Amino acid sequence: MRRPHVTRNMTRLPQQPRIALGVLGILISLVTARIGSAQVGACCLPDGSCELIADIEACEILGGAWRAETYECDDDACSEAPCCLTDGTCVIALDFWHCNNFFDGYWHGGESSCTDIVCTESACCLPDGSCLVTNNDYQCTDMGGLFRFPGSVCADCCPADLDGGGRVGFGDLMQLLGAWGRCPECAADLDGNGSVGMPDLSDLLTAWGSCPSG
Repeated sequence: MRRPHVTRNMTRLPQQPRIALGVLGILISLVTARIGSAQVGACCLPDGSCELIADIEACEILGGAWRAETYECDDDACSEAPCCLTDGTCVIALDFWHCNNFFDGYWHGGESSCTDIVCTESACCLPDGSCLVTNNDYQCTDMGGLFRFPGSVCADCCPADLDGGGRVGFGDLMQLLGAWGRCPECAADLDGNGSVGMPDLSDLLTAWGSCPSG
């Protein structure tokens, strides 16, 4: 005896929901892989402490310096260096970003403490004859300039201007010739060797003309 044929009502998912579920699965896999591969990094905070944080933005919001390449808060994770502020004072900052963005200062990463640098604004004598007043000697050096002594002004970029006229000319030449010979600590001793002679005359003639102005 033959069995009756039974028709089963099988419900199939529409094509679009099936595609959506597939895409969702791929996204979940990607997010899971991203989370699994994330590396927690050291975040050096302004108070000198260190926290392990996995988000660079969270670290920067706290005013910290991100050390993703370090991973651990060990002794070397948060290196510090001096940072010159615009008012001439010095603080210890964590890195260039921390100094520049958190303190609005100039980073001195090559030094170890504030006693090793001078933050007072000084004259930077540039190769083109111009002058920049700054407390960032690194910036001055990078521009090919000569960073003068602390507290110097642009007039100090023109030591051959003996009469203070703002240019090197005939009056300065007369003063130099009048001081010819042994002359310790006199203004005409441009090379500082204790006497006025041919090297000083050469320096004066080289500087002939208008002095740098900032």
